[in-house]
Amino acid sequence: MSFPTAPPVLDSAPANRQTSPLAGLYVVITQTEQHAAHLAHLLRDRGATPIFYPCIDFVPPQDIDALDAALQHAVADKFDWLIIPSTPSVDSLAQRMALAGLTGSDLAGLRVA
Repeated sequence: MSFPTAPPVLDSAPANRQTSPLAGLYVVITQTEQHAAHLAHLLRDRGATPIFYPCIDFVPPQDIDALDAALQHAVADKFDWLIIPSTPSVDSLAQRMALAGLTGSDLAGLRVA
């Protein structure tokens, strides 16, 4: 991960950047650019300069057995809820389910949050 050493320079600015309450402000976004692109776009449109500074690094677990066991328990209706805390978690879970030959319908009995 790289850290900005100086504020970025704006190449061009829409007219509303000068009158916006966010004009000239730098806003730190603690997500990746991939996950917060829309927010960054909105901030830029209002004159702010977004700086991406992801605070969490998502990496695969060293031991995937616990996730595989949990998925099998979920398919066997041993759980009531499936709580997924983030978009990267959804992506990782979907990939693991696909590798295990599971689909979303296999978890249809669960409440999801």
